[in-house]
Amino acid sequence: MDSGQRALTRPEPAEGGRGGRGQPQSARLRSANAHYEMGLGYLGLGDAGKAKAELSQAVETSPDLLGARTALAALK
Repeated sequence: MDSGQRALTRPEPAEGGRGGRGQPQSARLRSANAHYEMGLGYLGLGDAGKAKAELSQAVETSPDLLGARTALAALK
C-alpha cells in the first residue's frame, strides 16, 4: 500500500516498467496502478470495503486494467 500511496503523490511519471518500452507511464495509468496496488494491499489485510473502493477507483480510471477488474469482480 505504501508503494501505491507514493505513486499517487509522485509528481513525475515513473520511468520504464509498466509504461512499456522504457517510456514513462501516463498520469492516468500510474494512478490506476496505484489504486490497484492499494486495493490488493487492503485485500491482504482483510479489509474488503477499502479494497473494493480502491479497486473500483482503479477500474474507473483505467477500465482496461484486467487485474483490477478481476479482483473487483471476485469481491462482488
